[in-house]
Amino acid sequence: MTTNLLPEPITFDQYLELEEKADFKSEYRAGEVFAMSGGTEPHARLIARVAYLLSREVGNKCRVYSSELKLYVAGVNESMYPDGMALCGEPEFYKNRKDVIVNPTLVVEVLSPSTKYYDGSFKTRAYRTIPSLQHCLLIDSESVYVQLSSRHGDRWILTESIERSRHLDIGDLVAFTLEEVYNGIL
Repeated sequence: MTTNLLPEPITFDQYLELEEKADFKSEYRAGEVFAMSGGTEPHARLIARVAYLLSREVGNKCRVYSSELKLYVAGVNESMYPDGMALCGEPEFYKNRKDVIVNPTLVVEVLSPSTKYYDGSFKTRAYRTIPSLQHCLLIDSESVYVQLSSRHGDRWILTESIERSRHLDIGDLVAFTLEEVYNGIL
């Protein structure tokens, strides 16, 4: 875990002002700001591959976003840059800002050794507080392992996959195999 960059807590709006002037991306966690580190080559390739597979599968029925778009999670007062998102329906933006979305349908995180614990626990719990979110997909960058959490009413069902031939069915949104995700990467 990185260290808070500021000596005192700030509001989310103050964070947005700071980030507009910053030379690097950072995440906001309830008043604290943390610099984001870069990823490995497999991490970057997996992000690109999943964005491609999502775009291929959802066609025009949903929008697919890269890690360039911020997500604000009001329920926990945090903002992050997921590795990918899909939104089925009209986008809703924080205070009409086009750089901060609040209503994804699917969030994707590619796990790296330095972020695996945080992304798989705290960040996933934060994502699950988003009313519009139906699926949270975690993809390991060091081994063939995918974890999908899907909302069913007021419960979340967790599915884990390690078999390359396994179809990853993300509700009625998309379906592809782990082989399609990892082919040529791991």
